[in-house]
Amino acid sequence: MQFTYQELRPLAKLLAERLVADGSGYPRPIVTFSRGGLDTTALVARFLPWKPYVLAFDPGQLVNGMELRRLPNPVFIDDLLDTGSTYGMVHRVFPGISALPYLVLFDKQHANRIATPPNLFAARTVQTEDWIVFPWEVES
Repeated sequence: MQFTYQELRPLAKLLAERLVADGSGYPRPIVTFSRGGLDTTALVARFLPWKPYVLAFDPGQLVNGMELRRLPNPVFIDDLLDTGSTYGMVHRVFPGISALPYLVLFDKQHANRIATPPNLFAARTVQTEDWIVFPWEVES
């Protein structure tokens, strides 16, 4: 499944609407993850009625979660939830993530998922075997 930016815009808008509707988005900082999460957050930010404060991390570089503990009630945004490895890495160093919103464009509902965020909101659910190609992964 290959997506264009145009096809992802409605999904990003759903995530933004979710943040606005439940009141959890403003003025919470957004934490995202390098690569796909950063691109997803940029898309979502276009639909927010405020300019978000965004922090991007490489989950493997989080040593003790101190960076995240300093943030007041952040919301997490990523491109997809598959095996749950990104969420699992962050949860190990920042257990408080389980009480916070975790938004993704796609939830693959992987049978061997390591961990699932309790406050997950996915704009779309797809089959586990579907390989997703995002526009930022395609060489021009």
